[in-house]
Amino acid sequence: MSGPTFTFAILGHNEEELLGNALRQALAAAERGDRVLFVDSASTDGPAGVARSMGVEVLPAPLGKGCALSVALEACESEYLCLLDADITEAELNIAAALRRAASELHVDMVVGQFWSRGVSVLPSTIGIYARMIEAFFPEVSDRYGTRPLSGFRVLRPMSFPGLPGDFGVESHLNIEVALSGARRCRPGGS
Repeated sequence: MSGPTFTFAILGHNEEELLGNALRQALAAAERGDRVLFVDSASTDGPAGVARSMGVEVLPAPLGKGCALSVALEACESEYLCLLDADITEAELNIAAALRRAASELHVDMVVGQFWSRGVSVLPSTIGIYARMIEAFFPEVSDRYGTRPLSGFRVLRPMSFPGLPGDFGVESHLNIEVALSGARRCRPGGS
């Protein structure tokens, strides 16, 4: 019996220099029947060429992470959509494989990656604002997504996300929509 199918979608804007790391991880994590995509969010450098040179399908998207996510959701025909930021700087852990494993083992509707990267962090003020707003307006979402609730590394079952913001706030939107939809417990995953 085979496991669930995945679409690995690397979302990026002007990530030519670092994109290869994310693509290599997704390609290594992909199994038969899976799909690997690079969703190019209006880049002006050459990440689409990097992706194509590695045999990865490229989908154009308007500028904005939410816009790129909408394109990935529309293209996804698999059981899970694994989202990866394009700027993975280290290759000690295959993040795509870890997310795949977590989603396959936990059988939940969203896994939020808890991965740390040297020199890359969400501003503490952003997390502080997020935590207070979620606690005030959506207490049922509070403390549901681990220490990195705004992680761009996540797996989710494709579903409709009405009102998905085109740019900033897409991770917050996903957290709220998935939690309020009655989805099975969304669990943090990673290290």
